[in-house]
Amino acid sequence: GSLKSIRKLSGPFGYNATYAAMVRTADKRAAIVYRGGDAPCSVQFQIQRPQGGWTNARALLSQAIPPRYTYYGAHMTAAADGMLYVIAEFYDIGVSTSTGVALVKTPDFGKTWQDMRGRTVETPQLLNPRIAVPHMGPEECPYNGGVGVAPDGTVWVLVYPTVGGSPFRPLLSHWTGKRWESIDISPFLPPERGFYRGLLCIDTAGRIHILGAAVLRAALAKGENTFGHPTSQIFHLWSKDNGRTFTCRQISDGDPDTPSWMPSISQPGLFHPVEKPVLLFTKGHNQPNEKKGCRHTLKTEVYCVRVEEI
Repeated sequence: GSLKSIRKLSGPFGYNATYAAMVRTADKRAAIVYRGGDAPCSVQFQIQRPQGGWTNARALLSQAIPPRYTYYGAHMTAAADGMLYVIAEFYDIGVSTSTGVALVKTPDFGKTWQDMRGRTVETPQLLNPRIAVPHMGPEECPYNGGVGVAPDGTVWVLVYPTVGGSPFRPLLSHWTGKRWESIDISPFLPPERGFYRGLLCIDTAGRIHILGAAVLRAALAKGENTFGHPTSQIFHLWSKDNGRTFTCRQISDGDPDTPSWMPSISQPGLFHPVEKPVLLFTKGHNQPNEKKGCRHTLKTEVYCVRVEEI
């Protein structure tokens, strides 16, 4: 199709931006978070102005390190009461790990920001206990799998380890109003599998869905990168009882020669609720490029699975 109808954005939007996540707010504006700004990049927030255009970028989460590569994997969700929640990890290539995961929220579309107890936080924030969500230590390189708000208003977050040798105990946590309470979802996976990447979704019935990639534990050395590991396969977990129990089903084909990874699942919004999620994942080898010092996919297939019965 033609791209001629796409209108180029003008104004201070998305400086040095990568890894973006966008939502529609309760007042029907678009809001976005992304990794951007001057190095070392931070988590940036922008929202459309009521009269048009975009607000200037505002750094929410950052790291006190020299200028070098950072990664946050920021996700955002919008609640019916107007609250916006932003979650991110703190990866620093200088130490080759993520030091933790944190969440902040705004009740007024980005004018002010708070911790989960509703106390004002100045931005940008470094990782600290006030805004941290339950996560494993830096030796396991914790990443976030998103934030979701259930129909009853409960806030849920997913955090998981990403390196070999870890106990592979992904944490699904919810905010009680006073503290975080966590559930280790690893017992619901096949015992030989280690969950290393995934994404959270809460449907209109309040069921919690997690689409995740899991490797064979015995195949990884301590500290080995799980990203695109040859033993990776995709699993769909869902819970009808607020995370107390999960049903687990492998949805990838189990090909022993080609990994399935990079899972993605429908992300509900105020104006596009999810009754039954759509599941996406990739299949293909991830091969190091020694000359360029990066990784590239030689061939990738993308699979779509529709959830019809739960």
